[in-house]
Amino acid sequence: MSFQIDETEQAIVDAVEKVCRDVLQANAQRYDETETFCAESLSALGEMGCWGINLPEQYGGFGIGSIAMSMIVEAVAAACASTSSALTAHFLATDSILIGGTEEQKQYWLPKAASGELLGAFGLTEPAAGSNPADMRTIATRENGGWRIRGNKHYITNAKEADFIVLYAKTDPEAGARGISAFMIPKGTEGVEFSSPEKTMGLRG
Repeated sequence: MSFQIDETEQAIVDAVEKVCRDVLQANAQRYDETETFCAESLSALGEMGCWGINLPEQYGGFGIGSIAMSMIVEAVAAACASTSSALTAHFLATDSILIGGTEEQKQYWLPKAASGELLGAFGLTEPAAGSNPADMRTIATRENGGWRIRGNKHYITNAKEADFIVLYAKTDPEAGARGISAFMIPKGTEGVEFSSPEKTMGLRG
């Protein structure tokens, strides 16, 4: 197994490391002390196209390998753990679309998510179930030609700030973990409410 990256990937890693030193490190302490969302740092990464490092080129990503991607995430985490959490939560949302979305959904959402235009959130974890899908209590039922989703999610990074949430809910409760579907929830969707941020010991950005 080779752990080498090519010249193009190295140039991307070097550029990200510079932004991490110049921008992310400068903001990290302020985010943590003021419990302010890491918007400026995320934006700096988005302007570089880093919101799409997990995506193939056909959907606006860099098409880089897993080693280079890991090096970028490592650099971001070393500079600001909150920004790393927000960025990788965005990856979870876009990976969900890449793996399970229709081609139409991929073409619409992924290029905008990769360019830094749209921020995603990954809505899985629940108060009583943690991150165990089998114990999920959020239910989605057919209603009036669409879907009605009822439930609560917990510790969802980016949730209130996100332009879309990929939200998981049971559509066939009798099937357990195999009866779960993912839904695209655009910002402003009627019925979505957000609580105040949890008081955590760290990652307060």
